[in-house]
Amino acid sequence: MRAVKVITGVPIRYLEVVMKFATFAMLLAVTALTACSGIPRETDQQVLARYSQYAGDRVNQFTTFGHFNSWTPIDDHHLVVHTNVNEAYLITVFEPCFDLPFATRLAVTSKFPNTVQAGFDSIRVGRQSCRISEIRQVNYRQMRADLKAEKATG
Repeated sequence: MRAVKVITGVPIRYLEVVMKFATFAMLLAVTALTACSGIPRETDQQVLARYSQYAGDRVNQFTTFGHFNSWTPIDDHHLVVHTNVNEAYLITVFEPCFDLPFATRLAVTSKFPNTVQAGFDSIRVGRQSCRISEIRQVNYRQMRADLKAEKATG
């Protein structure tokens, strides 16, 4: 019979197998993560250009009916607010809202109930309040249709 060294009651052979498995699992995880890093991601400028392409002329205000459907931060000066499934507004703020790209919550201060106005109302992110300088309605339905057609063609 062969002698097997034992450390704290566990045979060395067993520890070697566990270490090889752990090393293999770690290499597999690193490979998977580096493979995912090659997926192209739109830059803030590309996202802003895409929304701007579908944004109409400036509007003075829009109605919220009490809540937003969702919102998308673009950079520290721009965000898109979705008031319903097919209605979105590209909002620009005067001063940079540095936490906007990383925000998990957003509030809009409104002087009039259910109405957001450029020049008067603000976007609140954390403790920072950024006054709205411009509101442009986005043709969101057309943008989604064009993106769907673009994906279908390749």
